[in-house]
Amino acid sequence: MARQLGISRETALRALASDRLLQYQRPLKGSAVDAVEPAVRELPEATPTMLVTAIAERIGWERGPTILRELQPPIFL
Repeated sequence: MARQLGISRETALRALASDRLLQYQRPLKGSAVDAVEPAVRELPEATPTMLVTAIAERIGWERGPTILRELQPPIFL
């Protein structure tokens, strides 16, 4: 059975012994934006018309602006 499914023999034995489906679970890593999110949310409150590129410049963001645009509330362009 393990060979047909392409899994290890040990995995097949654990699946047969378990009363539920086995699932692969990867630990959560977090987002690149987690460290700067408070500042990203704070700046548009002070200046609602601030562009996301200006916010990125002020917080020292060196990545693309798309991930910053996806933060809520979507008030900056």
